[in-house]
Amino acid sequence: MSSPQIKSRALALLRVMLGPQAQFRAGQWQAIEAVVERRGRALVVQRTGWGKSLVYFLATKLLRDQRSGPTLWQSGTRPKLRLLTTPATS
Repeated sequence: MSSPQIKSRALALLRVMLGPQAQFRAGQWQAIEAVVERRGRALVVQRTGWGKSLVYFLATKLLRDQRSGPTLWQSGTRPKLRLLTTPATS
């Protein structure tokens, strides 16, 4: 898939999730493009509610559509991660 096709597919997925008028916020497409097209890494630091998870979800979906194998993404703060790795007690 070419760059315009990937961006078009990403925008279509965005609109399925958020409605027909949805557009990428500044920086969202660039983060997706860095991962999907250039196969790079992206560190996205933005305020709560900016749409970081959306960037991760769309990048993952686009990579999976290209049969690129599994994708690992991490989101959260250290206390949340510690909570997830603490053994459960009964």
